[in-house]
Amino acid sequence: MQGSIDRIVKSVVWLCALLAGAMRAEGQERTPADQPIVRSGAGVLASDAARPDVVTARDFGAAGDGVANDTAALQDAFAAACAGSGKLYVPAGTYNISSPLTTGCAMFIFGDGATLSIIRQTVQRSANHGIISSHSLTLQDIGINTAPLRQDYGMAAVFRSDTASPASGQTFAFIRYNSAGFNFGLDVAGTSTADQLDAVTVQDCDISVGTAWGAVSQPVNVRTARSVLVENNTLTGDANNDHAIYLIAARMVVIRNNTIARIQNSAVKILNGGFCGRSPGCPPDTGQDYAGWTIENNRISNAAMAIAVYLYGTTELPLVDINHNEISDIADTYAGDAAAIYVNVNDSASMAKVSVTSNVYRTLSLGGVFLVTSGQGTVKLFEDRGDKFINWSVFDPGTYYAISSSGAGLGGAVIEQLSMDAQGHGRAALNLKAFSRVNETKAEAPPTPATDGAARPRTPNKPDDKPD
Repeated sequence: MQGSIDRIVKSVVWLCALLAGAMRAEGQERTPADQPIVRSGAGVLASDAARPDVVTARDFGAAGDGVANDTAALQDAFAAACAGSGKLYVPAGTYNISSPLTTGCAMFIFGDGATLSIIRQTVQRSANHGIISSHSLTLQDIGINTAPLRQDYGMAAVFRSDTASPASGQTFAFIRYNSAGFNFGLDVAGTSTADQLDAVTVQDCDISVGTAWGAVSQPVNVRTARSVLVENNTLTGDANNDHAIYLIAARMVVIRNNTIARIQNSAVKILNGGFCGRSPGCPPDTGQDYAGWTIENNRISNAAMAIAVYLYGTTELPLVDINHNEISDIADTYAGDAAAIYVNVNDSASMAKVSVTSNVYRTLSLGGVFLVTSGQGTVKLFEDRGDKFINWSVFDPGTYYAISSSGAGLGGAVIEQLSMDAQGHGRAALNLKAFSRVNETKAEAPPTPATDGAARPRTPNKPDDKPD
């Protein structure tokens, strides 16, 4: 009897959602900006869940008790939401799933809080993601977890394939979203430089990842988007081969006020799409619609490298702005990178300006900032103002520079108001020889360490930090 009643209730809810869906235009793609539920505070209001255009997961039999397999019930709830407004409420609870949940439309999925409303993937195998979406998606006040992975299954808590066409106009927003245990906290991609995602937002999230040694994992992985904002997040690796933020072919980037730790590769890595031009059948990036990449007010610690920026093909990038970051305990010992911040311009690409301002560096194994050009690549202007270097070149005292340069394509450099305290290690301050002209305001000379003249061996502890 109870089963019959449950089926009737489920049918009524489904019919209501279907009728609501008939009122919107066929094929209209909703974006997070269209979702009036988004609020600045944590958690969901009772009035939000009670709205007639919102589907509730529990109405479709999802138990959320951390025991039952809720895959089918949640997938039914997804379908019902897509028959209506696309809005789905997941009440507090732990919802076990055994296979990925797939969106069939642009969805807004929200819960009672990222530590309260949790979708948990219980089966770990290749590409067994949490949610797969080839439509716009907003996740708010919800978590997607799995047991900590120690293998490379390519599992992502949220996944959008670069073969899921079309991407143009789609938005992805992760607001107060938590994820733990997966190889990727989120892995979303447009299909090509001609079919880009619109805006990707990651805000106020706590994302940690795990994988096998030597495999790739990232809390935030985005490819081919018009804009990416990553702000106010805690991003944690497992000290294997991970990047905290890995962005490819993002036209405008702001990475602001994040706490990043335990990253075995570069904590922040940004590049355009042109590096694949070195592979057969993959043309170089000729995009001229790049606006600029800003990395500011972040706290980066216990990483092999803090920031790596690459430009390939014929792209012209107006600005790379790296300012007010706190960078500490950078353990890189790979001499090819040679710095906590590494900027490399290749092929015939060009950066109009690289601005590095008011960052603080503490305990760096190698150098501080390293600008490199190769091929016909150029950097027209480099500015470093107000940076503070404390204890660099720890791995090989006196060898690596606070600021260094290499390549024939470096234009002018403006160096002002640097502060250097080498604490007995990095006596080599500036190597600006590769710049065509230098305007330098002399910094106070660092103390010269007492050395025995013996050079320490430089043994790489990781592969070259080139695009994966």
